[in-house]
Amino acid sequence: MHPDIIVDLHDTSNLRVTFPYDENLVALIRTVPGREWHKELKYWTIPSFSLRNLQSSAARLGVGVVLRERVRKGLARGQEQRADLLVAKQRREDTLTLPTKTAARPYQRAGVRFLMEALKNFRGALLADDMGLGKTLQALSVVALSPSLRKILVLCPASVKYVWEDEIEKHYPDLDCVVIEGTAEERKAQWASPIRIKIANYELLLHDPQVRVKDWDLVIADECAFIKNYTAKRSKIIKKLRRRYSLGLSGAPIENRLEELHSIFDFVMPGLLGPGWLFVAQHCIKNYWGAIVGYRGLDRVRERIAPHYLRRTKDEVLPELPAKIQNDVWIEMSSEEWRVYEAIREQIKEMIKENPKLKAANILTEMLRLKQCTGDAAVLGEDIGGPSSKIEALGEILEAAEGHKVVAFTQFAQLGGIISQRFGAPLLWGDLNPKERTRLISKFQTDGEQLLVSTEAGAYGITLTAADIVIHVDQPWNPARLSQREDRLHRLGQKGTVQVINLLARRTIDEYVRAIIHRKRGLTRTIFDEGEEVESQTVTKIDLLALLGEAR
Repeated sequence: MHPDIIVDLHDTSNLRVTFPYDENLVALIRTVPGREWHKELKYWTIPSFSLRNLQSSAARLGVGVVLRERVRKGLARGQEQRADLLVAKQRREDTLTLPTKTAARPYQRAGVRFLMEALKNFRGALLADDMGLGKTLQALSVVALSPSLRKILVLCPASVKYVWEDEIEKHYPDLDCVVIEGTAEERKAQWASPIRIKIANYELLLHDPQVRVKDWDLVIADECAFIKNYTAKRSKIIKKLRRRYSLGLSGAPIENRLEELHSIFDFVMPGLLGPGWLFVAQHCIKNYWGAIVGYRGLDRVRERIAPHYLRRTKDEVLPELPAKIQNDVWIEMSSEEWRVYEAIREQIKEMIKENPKLKAANILTEMLRLKQCTGDAAVLGEDIGGPSSKIEALGEILEAAEGHKVVAFTQFAQLGGIISQRFGAPLLWGDLNPKERTRLISKFQTDGEQLLVSTEAGAYGITLTAADIVIHVDQPWNPARLSQREDRLHRLGQKGTVQVINLLARRTIDEYVRAIIHRKRGLTRTIFDEGEEVESQTVTKIDLLALLGEAR
């Protein structure tokens, strides 16, 4: 007869499983999704959601599963707390008093209430409001209302560090903070200081061991799509930080793939979705070549994460926000541009012919040259005898938009430099000094400059509400990136209707990428708005071959 399996609490999301050594019981526990063996402590842990699986497997062997009383109480209490959070998610206003220097909107007070309850009961939460709805204010309000949180780490992209400093000064000037910067010795002193809030960019996780040995009360991961890749070193480090509470902030928690959501929740609520390999096996459908082409069981994912995130859209909470209007401007490339474009396309097709097993990622890298060509062949070192068709179109739009401020986005820094130089406009790009970046944004917002040029990396965490026209010079594969660009203008503080202009070269990769974007916008909506099952948003090799196969 087999001994009983004893189940006790391990943490908020996981259960501890112990039993006298027995080969059959070891084989049984190995069938449980998400199980993990703790060699030093000599016990197994399983996610709470796998308890039913353990009980079913044990029953088939005639093995008893004994739940400690605190497990029974904890599971019942957890169900009640999850139900309470689901109710709290529906609030659109709250009477909670925030000690902020500025006025908070009703939905922001409701958001703070939700976050306080989520952190108290489950030690983690994801705030996934649309960009421009004040996620930073809500996070800072949680800090201001929680005096017991004395050691707080804010991790963010380098370009956003000073935005956090400015937001603290604007809303909660009594909160003391320090931006971690300077030489290694200077940073070491800053890490050791007793200042309550430390603001650091994600890259410092790799360079400063001080961040890893501290015991943090709260770690805030801003723009937490930065940890969407669970194999990246910085993602692994942030999840190992010793902390009491975790708070993720992101306006686009799924940029391209469902696995990104798992990686983010692995920080926010460790163990909630089980290990990554199991999550992929359960929910991702792969084709013959191993590419993810669809998803299954998304209703189970929705059910698990539902109490642990809050997402509001601008349409829901800001009915007074001016409209956003989309305009596609189709451009005919010149014969010289077509000469360069077709030569690149033939080179790529020949490369695939010579190496049929070439992966989609490698093809995608090569096809970036096609996208660059539709912007300006000069980026590729080609002389087409004058400005590109897109840059000429941009000039015509600027001339017609006299009296309006315009932001032009491109994913290519070199193309951004060409546009910046031609029109005498400032350029925001990823490696720009954060202080210079802040100066350029402030100057654009307040002075008479008409055009600002930016790459995706240069646009993190910025507000550009002085402009009311946004131009996509090129189209990223990722639909969330388009929304992120537009939300820099279409947010709180915008006074006029926002015109979105997509510059598209006809019969080129632009046209086909645009079609793919329209086809693949559904994943975020499916997970967070309970839509229908969708295809993967990953661009597959089949998609790429179809693009290359299209003739002019």
